[in-house]
Amino acid sequence: MDRLSRHLRGSPSSTRLRKEVYSFGEMPWDPELMQTCYREAERSQGHLGQLVALFGFSGVRSLVFGAQDLSQQLMADAVATFLQLADQCLTTALDCIQAAQQLEKVRGRVLKKFQSDSSSFQRKFVRRWQICIFLPFVLSQLEPSCKAELSEFEGEVLAVGSPALTIEGIYEDVIQGALLQRIDRELKKALGASDVSCALDGCSEVPWKQAEADIRLSLLLAFWVCLLAPNFNLVSSFSGPENFH
Repeated sequence: MDRLSRHLRGSPSSTRLRKEVYSFGEMPWDPELMQTCYREAERSQGHLGQLVALFGFSGVRSLVFGAQDLSQQLMADAVATFLQLADQCLTTALDCIQAAQQLEKVRGRVLKKFQSDSSSFQRKFVRRWQICIFLPFVLSQLEPSCKAELSEFEGEVLAVGSPALTIEGIYEDVIQGALLQRIDRELKKALGASDVSCALDGCSEVPWKQAEADIRLSLLLAFWVCLLAPNFNLVSSFSGPENFH
């Protein structure tokens, strides 16, 4: 946007102006720009390593890569929106002042959409990875007490006559459904709060007991939000007003 402003103050022409606008399409793949987001995700890897000790989760590296990909996707979507709106409003009939006013309106609409998209993407990303982390752990914790009881229903399941229906599958679906309900409830509270940027050491532990397992889910959900919120705030900072003047 700084380049566009300088161009408009200089010798504006519709051809050169459009060229400057379309140069925004390179932003999501600009190593220097995106590297700041990538480094922030890398720094979180040390804290995320605690998931290995607590839950035996071995996909920390994939999680970090996923956060980096999401940052790039959000930036790419924002840029695509900007290019589409700018292409619609910038016409040869506009003078320098009018073009600047139109670009200012575009900027506001892009930022509004970016904030909405980032919130939605963040929730989906956190939800998906929480299931990947917590479900195997919960299943392993409940298995000793549930395995004997589940075997009593094996005959009834076999009587249904569907090879796709198994005791293990039903058991996992039920646990996953209950876990998703808990995750959604905690996400609604955490992401809907005015301040979710607490430090890791400041997150209070809320014990969660289901059946015979106390897996401290509330603590880790709060821990998760604390880790991710700074990363998404960092991505948002690239599209803040100070970067469009």
